[in-house]
Amino acid sequence: MGAEDVWTPAAPCKTFLDGAVGRGAPVETQIYPGAYHGFDAPNQPRLELPNYRTRAGVVPIIGTDPPARQDVLARVPAFFARNLAGP
Repeated sequence: MGAEDVWTPAAPCKTFLDGAVGRGAPVETQIYPGAYHGFDAPNQPRLELPNYRTRAGVVPIIGTDPPARQDVLARVPAFFARNLAGP
């Protein structure tokens, strides 16, 4: 999750996922400092989206964060390999 994501803020997501972990779900979270919504998209310049303003008036921002993208592209397949492996 991107720490700077104002469209889908990390804090409520982390609270929800922490609850799932507490119930035994195999969940991992990583919050990337400085990353916006869509940080894992390839080559997306930082872009403000005023047409998608939230009810609170917040303008979402999207943009690739290369180090976070590289990390997540390694973490997700590793997570699936550990948790979805067959018998």
